[in-house]
Parts: sequence; structure tokens; C-alpha cells
Amino acid sequence: MRGPVPPLIVLTGILALCLWNGHHLTARTEQWQNALSQAESLAIREDWGSAADTLSEALQDWRKSRTYLHVVCRHDMVNEAEDLYRRCAVLARQEHTDLFPELESLRGCLHTLAETEQFAWGNLF
Repeated sequence: MRGPVPPLIVLTGILALCLWNGHHLTARTEQWQNALSQAESLAIREDWGSAADTLSEALQDWRKSRTYLHVVCRHDMVNEAEDLYRRCAVLARQEHTDLFPELESLRGCLHTLAETEQFAWGNLF
């Protein structure tokens, strides 16, 4: 008779993985948020070339995590964020002020991505 120990070990492992995932995704979204803030600051100072470069680098970093994001997050949210990233990069290259509301939309999307993976009662039920 095995008893309840093996299932408890499995459940503990799953819980630990869920907690790690929430922490990891939050840390990654904070990095991406920081890059967006940096790009916004550069665009405000009308350093559009540096803003575009910063957004392109952030998009490349995002793409490195795409597989992970598609595994742990809803695909539509990941795709929406990537579309917003691309739009922001294009707007920065075109030196267009529509960049600022798009950056805000992308920030909201990244916040929602991180929030949905947090260990909270609302996410469990």
C-alpha cells in the first residue's frame, strides 16, 4: 500500500511549478515593460531612431520567449501582444506620435499576461 505520499509529492511539484511560472512570467513582463518605458522616454525626447532600436530589441527578446508564452498563456493574448510590438516598432521608425497610445495598449496587454498566470483564487476558479 502506497498511501497518500506519492500523490502529495506530485501535487506539491505541480504547485511549485505553478508558483515558479507566475514569478518567471512576472519578471519577464517587467523587463519588457522597462524596455517600453525606455523607448517611450526616447520618443518623447524625439530620439526616434533609438526608440525604434529599443523596440526592435524588445521584440527580438519577446520572440525568444514565444514558445514558452504559447505554452503557458492564451494564444490570442500572446498574438495580440506581438502584433502591438510590431505596430510600435513601425510607428517608432516612422516617427509617428500614435506610438504613445500603442505603447500604453502594449503595457496593458503585458500586464494582463502576467496577471493571468499569478497564483490567485480568481485564476483558479
